[in-house]
Amino acid sequence: MAYTKTTYIDRAVQWAKRFFMNWDGGSDKNLLPPFSDWTLHANAVVTSPYVLTLNSTGTWQQSYIEVPVLPSTSYAFSCTLAGSNAGHFYILYNSAGAQTFSSSSSTASSITFTTQSDTAKIRIIVTSASGASTGAIIFTNPQLELGSAATAFAPKKLYTITQSPGTVTQAGTPLNAANLNKMEQGIYDAHVTADGALQRTGGTMTGLLRNTTNSPLVSKMSGYKSWIIHHPSANSFIFAPSATVDGEDWDWPKNIIFNENGTIQAGQNSVWDTGKLRVHSSGTYIEWFNGSIWQGVGGLKSIQRGVVGASGTSATDVTISAVNMAKTVISLDAFGPMRASDTIIPASIYATLISSTTLRFVGDSGINTVPVAWQVIEYY
Repeated sequence: MAYTKTTYIDRAVQWAKRFFMNWDGGSDKNLLPPFSDWTLHANAVVTSPYVLTLNSTGTWQQSYIEVPVLPSTSYAFSCTLAGSNAGHFYILYNSAGAQTFSSSSSTASSITFTTQSDTAKIRIIVTSASGASTGAIIFTNPQLELGSAATAFAPKKLYTITQSPGTVTQAGTPLNAANLNKMEQGIYDAHVTADGALQRTGGTMTGLLRNTTNSPLVSKMSGYKSWIIHHPSANSFIFAPSATVDGEDWDWPKNIIFNENGTIQAGQNSVWDTGKLRVHSSGTYIEWFNGSIWQGVGGLKSIQRGVVGASGTSATDVTISAVNMAKTVISLDAFGPMRASDTIIPASIYATLISSTTLRFVGDSGINTVPVAWQVIEYY
């Protein structure tokens, strides 16, 4: 299924951030919440909001609630008790949370008391008192109120805050299976398009591809060392291998560096530096700079040629341009018979460099004077 472009409209709601405070019609005088908010003994069961049943199995099986109170203030506590030895008492705490007073257990349906000067919190406790037998004990309608006398029970006023659903001003595109399927198909088609535009394996890419990270490519082949291409902050480009097989622990001292000035380095050594190594302007050989002049590196440096009349009667010297005798060879060609009496008997003329500027010719005894073509070939 091909993707069909769909315009999706957002749902718009006006006044969605309004909140309402509601109360349940209770009284502000009762400071105690329903038993569901108390810390209950394991044997205690809330049978209605202000009715607690303790299935007593022994003494001092307590349930309690803590509420803030005022210091040096009169309060009244009331609670209907039913069952053998049902009781209640209270504990006062200061602002640091330290206990400052604990009352005696009472079985009365109501008591009054005055808090101490440092009182900040009170714990109201309902319990199976000393000597209690097993069985059900029921506590009904607990109430803590300001004043020196208990009044008729009223549940604590409880407030709830609810958010306004707001007014829908634009329903938006329905959230249903058909629209979700269109979105999924669109995502799939986008993947197909992206895969076609940028090959992840094989295929052909065209156009300029830019990467703005300083290490844009790592090449890895299982069982061999990896390679990284790195573009540092300097104007250079670096290739470096990993130190271990299949690793990415780059062995930078073994790198190859291409610098912006045309030089190439292997590790810390220059491989090609046009300030130290270059191709001669003739294009025939490479030369290097020794610190003062450029010198050739291998190849033919010079050829000197000439023709001289040589014989066996005496040595013949030819002055030439200075050459490096260790890098120079001589080539000779003689023309005409070398002996006047017998052209069949072998005879020789040879040449040697007796100095860097002198080429000497010497022949066998009795050789006629014959023209000899010579070449002095010097190499770098």
